[in-house]
Amino acid sequence: MKFMYHDLEIEVMNKEGKKNGLKEKVTTFLANKLVVKDSNPGKGGTVRISNIYMKHNPYRSFIFYSMQSILSGIQPAIQGKKRR
Repeated sequence: MKFMYHDLEIEVMNKEGKKNGLKEKVTTFLANKLVVKDSNPGKGGTVRISNIYMKHNPYRSFIFYSMQSILSGIQPAIQGKKRR
């Protein structure tokens, strides 16, 4: 999957959907600085391409299977990790 983006940031919220607590602010800061790569392509101009993989479960719906497949490709792209 080629998932290109620029200036990506995530925001952590609590269960009520609020983001104003210290825990949420610290977690958001750490996630944006340590986990998420802010752009694809990166500084060197190389585009990170990730593979899509999801083991098929015949008891789950098509929509579930489709969304899990897409997420399996997005996660390595924003984290900058290769899938095994």
